[in-house]
Amino acid sequence: MSLNEPKKPKPINQYAGVTSNPDVAEAQKAIGIKNVDSDNDMREINEWILNKRYEEQYKDDYWYQAQEDIAGDDYDDDWRPSSGQLDQINARAYDYQVQAETQSNNQMLIDIQEGFAAETQKQQDRMIKAQERQNRINNREAKQLFRKNKKETRRQTKKQNAIVAERDRVNQENMDKAAAAQQAMMEEMMNQPVYMPRQAALPTVQKPMPKQNPILPAPAAPSPMNIGPPPAPELTLANNKMAIVRTPKSTRARQRRATRGTSSLIN
Repeated sequence: MSLNEPKKPKPINQYAGVTSNPDVAEAQKAIGIKNVDSDNDMREINEWILNKRYEEQYKDDYWYQAQEDIAGDDYDDDWRPSSGQLDQINARAYDYQVQAETQSNNQMLIDIQEGFAAETQKQQDRMIKAQERQNRINNREAKQLFRKNKKETRRQTKKQNAIVAERDRVNQENMDKAAAAQQAMMEEMMNQPVYMPRQAALPTVQKPMPKQNPILPAPAAPSPMNIGPPPAPELTLANNKMAIVRTPKSTRARQRRATRGTSSLIN
């Protein structure tokens, strides 16, 4: 090698320091790789870590259901999920678990509510039966009390009627005795002698009766001379009944002559 030739650089291990990861170190030791310096070594380590993670994965019904969903038609006993698929399986299994727990809780609440409703219904039925039984007892006691009161009322009424009848009998006897005594007293009074005093005769000398004058005769009937003369022809022929007609002197003269000497007859 000449002094002028450049030195070849040492190859750089791009996987240097990966063993600081505990999982990588464990996989390197389990596989038996001395130095991790190639892609094949890293691939084997990753497969070992994934298989370990798969084997140590907690598997339940939710997890297997999620595995079948992710694998689809490729699912068989030898199928192994990748790291991303494993994360998807775990996430979906968790969703299934949460959904199942939610349904279980809901069903539990439903069962609790149904149980509470059933127990409440039982209590209500017991209360209804107890109330019906108490009502029957109360009705029976009420009927007994009604019959007892009715019997006592009849007894009191009979007793009161007897008292009233006895009082009426005594009153009637007293009234009969009083009536008999009254009748006897009236008969005794009627049988007593009656003394009729005689009226003394009138004295012989008495005041003379006043003399009554005879009734005067009725006045004489009016003389025909008192009848006025008929109206003048001028009055009977006037168109206006209210007209003032002057009586001629001859008419006044006739009236004076007709009434002459008859003033005493008017008085």
